[in-house]
Amino acid sequence: MPHSVKKINNFILYQIHPPKTGGSSLRSCFRNLIGEAKCGTIGSPYSKIDPLPQIGQFVHCHNGFINIHKKLNYADYRYIISIRDPVDKFLSLCMQELHNPKKTYNELLHNIMESKAPQWKIEVPSIFWDTIINELNNPKFKILLNNLYPIIFSVDFDNNKNPIDLKNNTELQIQNSISNLQQLTKKTSFVFTHDFIPSLSKAIKKLNIFDDFEWRDAYNTLTTKNSYKTNLTQKHKQQIKPYFSADYAVYNFIINNFI
Repeated sequence: MPHSVKKINNFILYQIHPPKTGGSSLRSCFRNLIGEAKCGTIGSPYSKIDPLPQIGQFVHCHNGFINIHKKLNYADYRYIISIRDPVDKFLSLCMQELHNPKKTYNELLHNIMESKAPQWKIEVPSIFWDTIINELNNPKFKILLNNLYPIIFSVDFDNNKNPIDLKNNTELQIQNSISNLQQLTKKTSFVFTHDFIPSLSKAIKKLNIFDDFEWRDAYNTLTTKNSYKTNLTQKHKQQIKPYFSADYAVYNFIINNFI
């Protein structure tokens, strides 16, 4: 049960949750604060949504799409979105698949972890990152890992409320992502993984979600520590970064316009 049930102020709150950005802690926070009865989850643009969310509810969108309010209804809404540097997000995903016995997000990445790095689960040496960088040249691997932010933020709906497919045009995805975000600046706020609690508090204040807010450690669902970065060099980061150029195009727009 929540410590004290709060009320969202006169709108529907949508959380967009890109994987490996601290979104589970964000979801845990709101579900604890307002209670399960006022929470919902949407898996994808194609999911059946019944009943429709109502004013004062919290809706978690795990796969994410920025203008979901167009699909549902035009009741007043806000978006709160967790975000993370694309390279750091990728490194965290590597460690997740390395430490978990079953795949949790990406089967190809998980198989690479199991076959090439089972002895590195306690201390990750520099050669581990060399292995990952070599695998980034695998075309299938690149397709699975790149363009996450353009995909999430570019989705649009036609007049029949069907998602428009932009997946084969990365430049159009980027343009549409930025256009969507520009339109929603006043109703959207971001929580940055590298500055989680201060940026969460700022987002809650900006969007007027609650009249008061205090973070509790019980909301934190993160279990992986940052020790995996011990043998990660600046050279490794620079080698990885070009593979996420599309993600950085959207990420940098967010950093420059939402902080």
